[in-house]
Amino acid sequence: VYDSKDTYKVVNQYATQEYKDYIFERARWSQTGLAKSSLLTDAERMGQMWRGSKLHRPFAGLATYKPGGEVEDSKYQDTKVVYTMPRPAVLTTGGATAAMTGVADTSENPERALMVLEYLNKDVETFNTLIFGIEGEHYKVNDKGEVYENSFAIAPYVVGNQFKAKVMKGQEPDVWEKTREINENAMVSPIYGFVPDFNKYSVQLANCKSVIGEFSRALEEGIGDTEKLYNEFMDKLEKAGVDELIAELQAQVDEWVKANK
Repeated sequence: VYDSKDTYKVVNQYATQEYKDYIFERARWSQTGLAKSSLLTDAERMGQMWRGSKLHRPFAGLATYKPGGEVEDSKYQDTKVVYTMPRPAVLTTGGATAAMTGVADTSENPERALMVLEYLNKDVETFNTLIFGIEGEHYKVNDKGEVYENSFAIAPYVVGNQFKAKVMKGQEPDVWEKTREINENAMVSPIYGFVPDFNKYSVQLANCKSVIGEFSRALEEGIGDTEKLYNEFMDKLEKAGVDELIAELQAQVDEWVKANK
């Protein structure tokens, strides 16, 4: 469903003109030498391809932008990383749930587990210890209160309330205020809160995921005959049952809209 349109029409994102424009632009980048020609056969993962400033993958898609993220990734990947936001921020169901912490329904002691989460979100010192380690041993703090020379770091949102995290050297002092501003002013997806149920179509979903895994990397890295690969991709997606999935999703979205709009 398009974020900026209240049509609630479910579309195959890979069949959109936007996706086609993207993969053909990536093909142009590859043809002009901006990407390593052996990306499909490299066993390295993205971080390893960046590490040591050996920039074999100069462009990479980023699903979620956050202020100061360039500084974090530049530290993790040991090379300079620059982000850009090609579109306004959008709040989606997946984007919200991805940053949540909770207690598993299989927990043997959910009350105590929740107490741990509550403590982490209240105690700033313990929270930052989990993120950066022990001050003086795993990282240093300059006179501005910024973390530097840290040997490791965990993304703060993974642990809990990221707004309690110390600022890393290179990040702007108001990085968390800017993050709040993006969150509060983000465009809300027209189907925010909708969660699909694929139980009846698990086979088609698995088949489609398999096809996407087979073709998406080559297309999105701009490697190979893009036109030929794209046509094969669309044909295999259709045979895998993508139209059935879209029809089912549309029915579920329509029901959700009736109940929530």
